[in-house]
Amino acid sequence: MIAYGVPCGAVVRRGLDPERLRKNSRREDSMTPDRHCNRRQFLHAAGLSAGGVAVPYWFTGANARADEFKSKNDRPHVAMVGVGGWGSRLVQVFAKYGEIVAVCDVDQRHAAKAKAALGGKPKVYEDYRKLLERNDIDVVANATPEHWHVPVCMDACRA
Repeated sequence: MIAYGVPCGAVVRRGLDPERLRKNSRREDSMTPDRHCNRRQFLHAAGLSAGGVAVPYWFTGANARADEFKSKNDRPHVAMVGVGGWGSRLVQVFAKYGEIVAVCDVDQRHAAKAKAALGGKPKVYEDYRKLLERNDIDVVANATPEHWHVPVCMDACRA
């Protein structure tokens, strides 16, 4: 099974083995678990699959209504944590629907690029905890690597 590029099973690990594909296609019970997929790989693939279902709606459905809001109060202040890689693309999306007032990245090159892309308006932080001390932030967009998602989200919820 492949879920958004995440390998889970012998077909991906060993390449496309025609004999293995034929053997798997003849299974009577298609719900038989792939014995080469451990729990961590399964949960990772399931999480990415669930995210893959939600992301298209989020980009097209929910945000399509953002154009309807005209009041300045309806435009949220956004703080971006992690603006390299995927976060650099999210900066463009969030800038459409909110005002990005702060960016944070441990790599100052990424933070400088994001600030330049936003016209030099947002304040740049290297430590997300300093960013969370601000009172004017409505939304925290977390585009950090996986092992930083939980600490950043927990601290953002507490702020």
